[in-house]
Amino acid sequence: MHVTEVVILALVQGIAEFLPISSSGHLVVVSQFVGDGRADAGLNILLHAGTLGSILVHYRRDLFELLGRQRRLVPLLVLGTLPAVALGLVAKTWFEPLLESPRVAGWMLLVTASLLLAARWIEARADGLDRMTVGRSLFIGVAQALALLPGVSRSGSTIVAGLACGLERRAAATWAFLLAVPAIAGASTLEAVSELTGGDGGAEGAAAAGLSPGLGALGFALSFLVGLVSLRIVLRVVEAGHLHWFALWCAAVGGFVLIAV
Repeated sequence: MHVTEVVILALVQGIAEFLPISSSGHLVVVSQFVGDGRADAGLNILLHAGTLGSILVHYRRDLFELLGRQRRLVPLLVLGTLPAVALGLVAKTWFEPLLESPRVAGWMLLVTASLLLAARWIEARADGLDRMTVGRSLFIGVAQALALLPGVSRSGSTIVAGLACGLERRAAATWAFLLAVPAIAGASTLEAVSELTGGDGGAEGAAAAGLSPGLGALGFALSFLVGLVSLRIVLRVVEAGHLHWFALWCAAVGGFVLIAV
């Protein structure tokens, strides 16, 4: 794997994980034009670990509060993660080719564009995270589970779901990214275990991809730094009520993919 490939994929991951344009969809599509057409699993784990680090750094105070005065939210976070766990196990077992299909990514990017456009007509409410309920957590959790499909934006679907069930904008964004912590960590751990046990080619697959420790560290660092910037940008966009701005990009990329791939 060449350094240019790592840089491109790390930039895509760092930008698209938080901006509501689907990092998985963009990685699937970009991988068709960079390298051998299939993203290396080891690099994919490191890139997601980098953006997970961005969330942990940005929301460090909120995460500490979960251990104190906001600890009532911890069971709700666990509950909201369950739909993604259940659907993830089913998809990994029975529908894995769909998760790597650029055509699926193209169609789902159009779905994401529709969700973002819908956000324009959702009236802003005033409920904060202190009003989070079991029903709201499950509803947002189902939206996150749908983001297992490449092209469905995790941040876009969960933020729009939060707005739709009555959360105010900043609360909807905060909950979306807090909910992403166990989801990203869990998915990355499962993928790492699969690689180490040879589930997807194991050491032979990693060696074939040619991912050196230096390139892996570069990918992690870039996705972390770019992720921090992207996260702060999307929070400002959400608070301003302009989430629908990204619909045009998703529609354009989705249409291009369906025509070109």
